[in-house]
Amino acid sequence: MKKLIYLILITFFLASLFVYKAEIDIYSSRLFFSESANTFFLQKNIFLAIIANSAFLFAFLVLSYSGIVILKKFFKTRSYSIKLYKKEIFVIAVFLLGSMLLVQGIIKPYFGRARPYQIQQFGGELEFTRAFEVSNQCKSDCSFVSFHTSLGMVLVAYAMQLTRGRRRFVILSTCSTMLFMATRIAQGKHFLSDVIFSACFMTIVMSILLMTLKPNQD
Repeated sequence: MKKLIYLILITFFLASLFVYKAEIDIYSSRLFFSESANTFFLQKNIFLAIIANSAFLFAFLVLSYSGIVILKKFFKTRSYSIKLYKKEIFVIAVFLLGSMLLVQGIIKPYFGRARPYQIQQFGGELEFTRAFEVSNQCKSDCSFVSFHTSLGMVLVAYAMQLTRGRRRFVILSTCSTMLFMATRIAQGKHFLSDVIFSACFMTIVMSILLMTLKPNQD
């Protein structure tokens, strides 16, 4: 419970920072914007596009494998006990409750934030809105918060359940998530706050599920 409280407090602190210093988002995105070309110079970079799309691939593989493991355990034991499948259920729940419900289903459409490449400061037509500001600038697939980052956190959730090489894979999946975050900012698809708060919200979801399911306890 202490860890969850600390996570919430950190999130509130970061939220206060980005709300009162909204220019942080503009400054960080401007690093990848070409004034002469009036566009994000890495927006159509093929290498970055591959990195961004790999988030979907890796998440699909992790979720598919978790589902297959559940089926194999069931056919082997014929058991309906959640305890037998709780590690796999944890990973799938992180995706369903975090990525799909919270990020994609609630936060994105509620705040309606335009993406960096769409706003007037970066050659677009829409207005910039700060983090946590409810807006009508975006109708669907909005900027706040990052879905790609949430998929990276699903990889972290999976790595946390491994029995062999857990530390190594947690580090690797965390670095991959950070790479997804940086890529989306460089492409002009997300602000810094979009990726940071996606990671924060997903970590909170993971923390709650860890306390509820206790996947690492036999």
